This record gives sequence, C-alpha cells and structure tokens, in this order.
Amino acid sequence: MDQVGILKVAVGELQKVVAALDESEMEMATNCEPWTIRQMASHAANSQLLWVGIVTGEEIVSVETVMGAVPYQGDLAPIVRDAAERAVAAWSADGVLEAIQATPFGDMAGSAVIPFPIMDALGHAWDLSVSLGRTV
Repeated sequence: MDQVGILKVAVGELQKVVAALDESEMEMATNCEPWTIRQMASHAANSQLLWVGIVTGEEIVSVETVMGAVPYQGDLAPIVRDAAERAVAAWSADGVLEAIQATPFGDMAGSAVIPFPIMDALGHAWDLSVSLGRTV
C-alpha cells in the first residue's frame, strides 16, 4: 500500500470513530484533559485541514485553532468526513509527495511530511476511542 493509501485507511478510521459518537458523549473528558470529546474530534478534523493547507498553500485553519482545540458545534461526522476527503484529495494531487513542503518543522519532501497527518488521524481515533472505553 502506498502512502496515500495508508492515509485513506487512517482518516477512514477517524471517520468511523467520530460517526459512532453520541451527542451525550461530547462533553466527556478525554485522555488529553482538559479537552472534551467534542474538542478532541474538532482538533482531529482541524489537524487534517492544517496539513491540507500546508500542501495547498492556503490557510484553512490557524495553528491556534488547531492547538486550542476550538470546538465545532453540531454533528461532527460531516466535518470530519469533509476534512478527510480534502486531505486525501490534497495528498493525491500530482507532485505533492515529490514536492518540497514548507512545514513548521522546516522544508521537507511531501513523502516525509505525509506521515504526520497519517499519525494524527490514527492517534486521534485512538484517543477518542480509549477515552470512551472503546477499541479502534
């Protein structure tokens, strides 16, 4: 499986976890206190959008919004689905993996950057699941 294929699996797992969330769980604490489930899921979506912005050159969300876990209101499943679709599309674009990307960690080839959104998606799916006593 190539790197974009692994990203598809990772964001797919995140989407499954968020789609299974119930409104009654949204204000529960996570293993990343003081963040709630809603904040963690919002952070997960925004993390993907931050990486999309890095490879597309547009600011979709600010680092402060991502790292502050600014929560979205309402149903989070469509928000995470949109972020996942945008991530896959951005990383699938011609030349993105070969191009040098300007990241917060310095300039790196896209193939060295894509592991960050992969681990973000998987890590946040795990965080949400563990916080609710579920498995991924």
